[in-house]
Amino acid sequence: MACALAAAAITLVFPLLTRYITKTVLAGDLTNALGEIYKVAVLMVGLVAVQMLCNYIFDYYGHAMGAQMESDLRLELFEHLQRLPLGFYDEARTGELMSRLTNDLFSLAEMYHHCPEDIVLNSVKFVGAGAILLTINWKLTLVVLLFLPVVALFAFGLSGRMHRARLLSKERIGAINAQVEDSLAGIRLVKSFTGENLEIEKFARENRSFLASRKDIYRNESYFSQGIGALVQLITVAVVICGGVNIIAGSLDLADLITFLLYIGHLVQPVIHLTHMVKQYQDGITGFERFMEIMAIEPDTEHSPTAVELSHAKGDVEFRKVSFKYRDSSDYVLKDLSFSVQAGEYVAVVGTSGVGKTTLCSLMSIARVFLKNPPVLIFDEATSALDSESERVVQDSLEGLAKNRTTFVIAHRLSTIRKAQRIIVLGNEGIVEQGTHEELLRMGGTYARLHSMQFAL
Repeated sequence: MACALAAAAITLVFPLLTRYITKTVLAGDLTNALGEIYKVAVLMVGLVAVQMLCNYIFDYYGHAMGAQMESDLRLELFEHLQRLPLGFYDEARTGELMSRLTNDLFSLAEMYHHCPEDIVLNSVKFVGAGAILLTINWKLTLVVLLFLPVVALFAFGLSGRMHRARLLSKERIGAINAQVEDSLAGIRLVKSFTGENLEIEKFARENRSFLASRKDIYRNESYFSQGIGALVQLITVAVVICGGVNIIAGSLDLADLITFLLYIGHLVQPVIHLTHMVKQYQDGITGFERFMEIMAIEPDTEHSPTAVELSHAKGDVEFRKVSFKYRDSSDYVLKDLSFSVQAGEYVAVVGTSGVGKTTLCSLMSIARVFLKNPPVLIFDEATSALDSESERVVQDSLEGLAKNRTTFVIAHRLSTIRKAQRIIVLGNEGIVEQGTHEELLRMGGTYARLHSMQFAL
C-alpha cells in the first residue's frame, strides 16, 4: 500500500513541474532557461522510474494476494461441500456448484484486491488535486466541485439495477454449467435414446436466458459509462469557459489555466474510475452472497465432542441398533440393525434388491477410509461384471487377500460366497438368517430359496 501511495503522490507532482516551467522558467530570464528545463526533465525521468517501480510492486503483490485469497476461499468452500449431507446434493446441480467454486470466487478475490487499492489511490489523487486547484483559483475549483454531487447521484442511482442484473447473470451461467455437466455426464444414455435434439433444445433455452441477462448488464453499463463520460466532458467545457473569462478579467493567467486543465484529469479520474470500481464491487458482492449461501448451510452431523480417535483397529466390527435413510422424507433403508463380526472373519451379506446390502457397505466403507493398511475389507459385487472363468481367477485372488482380515462381501451371485465363514441374510425387517452356506441350505429359508432360484436357471 505504501508503494501505491507513493505512485499516486508522484502523479500529482508532474503538473506542478509543468507549471514551474511555463510560469517561472519561460516567463523570466531565458538565459538559463534551457538548463532549467533539462534539470526538470531529468527529475521527471527519475520520477517516472520510481513510479514504474512502485506500480510494479503493488500491482504484482496485490494480484498475488488476491490469488491467495481466492485459493483459500475456494479450499474453504470445497471443504464445506465435502461435509454437507447427501440430501443437499439431491437438490444441488454440479454445474452450479462448479460456477460458485470458480467464477464467483474469482470475482470476489478481484473485489478484495482492487477495491481497497482503488479507494486509497483515487482518494489521494482527488484530495491532492483538489487542494492544489484551490490554491490556484478557488472559484474555478468550486465550479468543478459543483458537478460532483450530480455524478455521485447518477452513479449510485444505477448501482442497484446493475447489482440485480449481475446476480441474475451469475445464476444463469450456473444453470448453463449444470446443463452441460448433466448432458455430457449422461452422453451415452442420451445417444442410446437418440435424445440429442432434446439436449440441444434444453441447452439453447438456458443459453438464451443467459444472453438476455448479459444484454441487461451491458445496457446498464452503457447508461453508466456514457452518462459519466458526458458529465466529465461538461466539467472540462465549464473549466475552459470559466478559465477564459478569468484570464480576460485578469484573475488567472494562461500557465495556471494549463495547470488547472492538467489537474482536472486527476480530479475527475477517480470519478471516471468509479465506473470500473462499481462493476468490480457489484461482481464481488454478488459472488460473496452466493459464497455465503453455501457456507450458511449446516452439515447434518458433526463430530461428537466425546469422540475418540481410532489409532489402531484389530478388525472387530459391531453394529448396535443402526438405522439409516438417505433423506428425512424417505423410508429407512436399514432399521435397528445389530450384529458383530470377529477379527479375521469372512462374512457375506445377501438378500433381495432394496433391503440395504449396498447401504450397509456405504456405512462400513466410510469408516474404513480412516484406517491405514485397513484390517477390514469390503467387496460390493466385486465380480458381478466378469464371466465365469475370470470370476474364478478374481475370486481366488480376493480370498487370498482376505486372509487374516475381517472381510465383508456384498453379493448377488451366491456361488462367490460359499467359502464365507458366515452369511448374513437381510430382509425388509432386518437380519432374517445367519450361518454358513451349508447351514442356511439345511434351514430351507430365504437363502435356500435364493440359491435354488439362481441354480435352477
